[in-house]
Amino acid sequence: NEGISNALLEAMYLENAVITSRAGGAGEIIVDRQNGLLLEKENIIRNGSDRLYELYTDTSLRESLGKAAKETVAVKCSVSRMAFEIKQFCTDIVRGSK
Repeated sequence: NEGISNALLEAMYLENAVITSRAGGAGEIIVDRQNGLLLEKENIIRNGSDRLYELYTDTSLRESLGKAAKETVAVKCSVSRMAFEIKQFCTDIVRGSK
């Protein structure tokens, strides 16, 4: 069980419009209809097929989601941000605040 799927992050960085469920932490990085499409557990097959069709027929939606997806990964998952968060986590542990 991984946190946020590396495959999801890679697809986003390559400007793909992604469709995913909230599983594995995807709900922490995807904002529905802003940088990807999120599926809810209820009726996932029907909702998934509707979302696929929407992306297939709406070029501007596909492109805008792809661009926003890349920006999200570039900002939230950059090496400098990850390094900062790891350093902060370790500092908090040493200081006893976590």
